[in-house]
Amino acid sequence: MRLDTAFSSFDVAMAGVRAEATRRSYKQSVDLLINFGGNVDIMLITLNDLRAWRAELASRKSRFVDHPCKPVLCWEAVDLERRHALVNEKGDKARRVFFTRETAEALRCYKTERNGCDRGSVFVGRCGPLTENGIYQVFKRLAKLAGVKGPFNPHAWRHAWAGRALRRGARLEHISEALGHSSSVVTKQFYLVWDDRIRQETHEKFGYLE
Repeated sequence: MRLDTAFSSFDVAMAGVRAEATRRSYKQSVDLLINFGGNVDIMLITLNDLRAWRAELASRKSRFVDHPCKPVLCWEAVDLERRHALVNEKGDKARRVFFTRETAEALRCYKTERNGCDRGSVFVGRCGPLTENGIYQVFKRLAKLAGVKGPFNPHAWRHAWAGRALRRGARLEHISEALGHSSSVVTKQFYLVWDDRIRQETHEKFGYLE
């Protein structure tokens, strides 16, 4: 079975399981592999072939396929004093993301470990800026060390933060802005799903009777 045929079968299996954007990124990665080594039989691909392909990607100026959430963050976009960073998202839209004092201090220590480098990518690996997959592998290792049993990818932490903030009383519009949603309607659709315990706590907190 050749690469394109194998991927087509895989893509069909992923329909409804993985997001459309994720499936597109898979397709782009496979296309890069086919362009590099040809549309060969998958049984003929060796580990050395994959290593050579990875080295080729690492040597390019732009190592990232187009993806809705681009993982590259540069020091020039990070303000440690004001504790925010300017990130690019879908459609190259820029958005300011805030972080805590603890995160700012961790970034300062990390920067010091990197000899005070204040230009270029913030998060780097052995071959250059961390790719989306590189970031996933970091989370995977940390999740294992921390004993995390459920989902551990960056989006899972994003969802967990939003749900926790809402349960602790944060206003919906503030959560929507922090997540970069186009409107609070989107945030409500994904996160404002209350169970009976939360409804009861809300009623007791804001009820008329003291």
